[in-house]
Amino acid sequence: MNYSKTKPTVSLKRINKITLLTIMLFCINSRSISQNAFVYDNGTNWQSCFYDIIKSSDPSTFKSVSFETKKYAEMWDRDANNNRGAWINPKSWIFRLSYVDGIESEIRIRQLGFKKDDIMNLAKEYGKKMGQLPYCLRKGVKYINILKSDALFGGNNSKHSIEITIGKTSELYNRTGNMEEILFHEATHAALDNLYKENWIPYRDKDSKFISKYAANNPNREDISESFLVYVALNFRSDRVTSEMSKIKQSIPNRLNFFKNKDLNIFPFSKK
Repeated sequence: MNYSKTKPTVSLKRINKITLLTIMLFCINSRSISQNAFVYDNGTNWQSCFYDIIKSSDPSTFKSVSFETKKYAEMWDRDANNNRGAWINPKSWIFRLSYVDGIESEIRIRQLGFKKDDIMNLAKEYGKKMGQLPYCLRKGVKYINILKSDALFGGNNSKHSIEITIGKTSELYNRTGNMEEILFHEATHAALDNLYKENWIPYRDKDSKFISKYAANNPNREDISESFLVYVALNFRSDRVTSEMSKIKQSIPNRLNFFKNKDLNIFPFSKK
């Protein structure tokens, strides 16, 4: 029997299609596995190797804070709505924060839980810390909201605001020495989260790993904030992360190039 005549050649085409589909699925799965990999467990802010990217002794662009008025001010309260969070408009003290490079922001301190005698020192303390952040972040933070709470800090791009909570969380950050890096992270949310819409994903998908487990678990919310901190560390405070440089460059080279191509203003950081 001549099987070449009784078996149509379409079967070979079908096999080829199946083989091609199998290869495609394998590639997709392989990429997914790769993209789930990460360099650091938890978040970059909780890696002791990054605690000194910003030291309290580093220069600050802080110029002054001045009291302006009392008014209702919008801010995010994580304790509201049964700890699910909500935007609130509490009575607040309003300060004008000025930096030496011309940027200005508004500090709003919720009155609840604070004494009036303490608020000027509080505004100055966080004004100086914010002054240590890069220009591109300070420019994107219009409102610095301070609340009495034990909740986590936060940052919001649509409002260009950050929330600082004074309580157990701030005590922890001051004790562990990563307060400045936490502020950097939240300010990145407020100033740069819009970059998710500017071709970030193709750069991200070319990299073999996420910088942290936190970024891997929240790729469209935390990846930029987690990655920008180490980009600045590598390029402007490299002497403080020497042991981590090779690992980072190998893991997220395309994300690093993304930030480099943006040519963001990093003052008062200087190139090493």
